[in-house]
Amino acid sequence: MNADNAPPPLPPLPTADAQLLTVIADLQVGVVISGPHGELRGCNRAALDLLGLNESELRGDSAPDPTRSVVHEDGSVLSAETLPLWVALETGRPVHNIVMGIYHGAGHRRVWVLASAAPQLDDRGEVTQVISTYNDITERRGFEARLAVTDRLAAMGTLAAGVAHEINNPLAYIVANLAYADEELADADALSNPGRLAEIRHAIAEARAGADRVRDIVTDMRTLARGDAPRRPISVTRVLESAATAIASEIRTRARLTKQLQDVPLVDADEARLGQVFINLLLNAADAIAEGDPSRNEISISTYMDSAGRVAIEVRDTGAGIPPELHQRIFDPFFTNKAVGRGMGLGLAICHHIITDFQGTISVESAPDRGSMFRVTLPAALAPSAGASPPPSGKR
Repeated sequence: MNADNAPPPLPPLPTADAQLLTVIADLQVGVVISGPHGELRGCNRAALDLLGLNESELRGDSAPDPTRSVVHEDGSVLSAETLPLWVALETGRPVHNIVMGIYHGAGHRRVWVLASAAPQLDDRGEVTQVISTYNDITERRGFEARLAVTDRLAAMGTLAAGVAHEINNPLAYIVANLAYADEELADADALSNPGRLAEIRHAIAEARAGADRVRDIVTDMRTLARGDAPRRPISVTRVLESAATAIASEIRTRARLTKQLQDVPLVDADEARLGQVFINLLLNAADAIAEGDPSRNEISISTYMDSAGRVAIEVRDTGAGIPPELHQRIFDPFFTNKAVGRGMGLGLAICHHIITDFQGTISVESAPDRGSMFRVTLPAALAPSAGASPPPSGKR
């Protein structure tokens, strides 16, 4: 490129901003300084590398690589007007910790960043500039994904014996009833005897009901065990019921399971990951109750709409409870108050990560010897729109 075709130089920065860029030049955190109309005032090398843009593209003087894309955590396209910079310019308020996936077409790789934007205001409350920061969380997301898979495998291992028990019961009467029918049908007189024929039909009907039960258990397990799938509107009640069925044998020896499931809207989620959350919460509830006297203990599950119009799911138990000073730590990875060998401290951390990823919340209310209540809230699925409007021109 010759001098005639070179992009115009950036306007001089105020002294304070020039000094800021000197300080941040070698930082691994990407920093971009933008004017009140989104115009580029300065940036460091880390920002260009993370965003997958050169200076000309970031200024808007040239179009970026057409294969480049920016997405939300769930893979949906992140529109220009919802980028932290433009939200900060529009509202005059800071935007914190927005997870963005940026596909670098040239490098054929996806980079995940945690983006924030801090507007600076003048005496009239007008935005004078915005400082945007981008932290590379690609490795962290990979680690979290591996932890989630590890936790899911551990949960499925715990369920294996219970599922075998659940399937064994219907299989036993399937085999017994078919053996009875086979024995009766070996006698030709059975078909001409209305009473015996009715008993044979009843035995076959029971065997069929048992086969349907086995099929339902297998279907539930496939839903809970499969890998991550694209999000879609799903019924939290159905996933919660499947999770409860899958670990029924774990609960049965410790407590009665009660249900208060109201009709609630669908939520946008992945069945397997949401099922993983419910399995973990139910296993924790069962683990908090000693075996031996299920009639005196209870685990309850409920669904309802909360005052904010979100779908709420509660899992309560009458177990040992959690001291208040631990409430803020139980969602930390590798923190556990269980006995050595009883857990790695990943379950609730994974639950927190999954629910947060679904734009939901998870909280706990508990006290020693008074049991625990875990509440999950999720936004109701929105009806599909007729069509998305194009992003504003000039916004990148």
